[in-house]
Amino acid sequence: MFVIDNNVRTTLTSAVGVSDTSINVATASTPWNTPPDPNGDDGVIVLVNWTSTPVKIEIVHYTGATYDTDHWVLSGCTRGAESSSAQAWTTGEGAEVIGGLTIAQLAHLWDKTRVQMQELVFTSGATSRTFSHNLPAAPDGVFLNIQDAYYGYAHTFTTSEFSVTLNSSPPGDVDIQAWLVINE
Repeated sequence: MFVIDNNVRTTLTSAVGVSDTSINVATASTPWNTPPDPNGDDGVIVLVNWTSTPVKIEIVHYTGATYDTDHWVLSGCTRGAESSSAQAWTTGEGAEVIGGLTIAQLAHLWDKTRVQMQELVFTSGATSRTFSHNLPAAPDGVFLNIQDAYYGYAHTFTTSEFSVTLNSSPPGDVDIQAWLVINE
């Protein structure tokens, strides 16, 4: 799993060699954030010099972040990730450490999410319907699109069923699309 945070931006506190597996970064200044500690999962940073016109860019995956006196140490670094190249970095070249959403993070999120859509039809006079689903667990979330939104509703879900209850009986058929989402 990738751990991300908003507004990550800081600088290197020491030079980084091509084969280094730890990177030292400064504590970020407000409003910026320091790269988050992934607690053994994967964090991602992007090293870039001169962000207005970058000369070199490197994507780095890391597995730990610890505070050491006056800076943070990003450890377990996989250098040159996601088809970028591992490079040497110095503190005097304007190198910045930024956070950003990368292709690998998006692919991981997509791979770990299942969505199932069901068309639910309430016939005239019906106020409650229960449907079975074939997701491997109870959904993490449910998104409903109700044709006639003026009917209030409640919904519940379990590991195998999904229920919708309308607050009042519709005068005609009501179509509801339900998207059941599970993050594995």
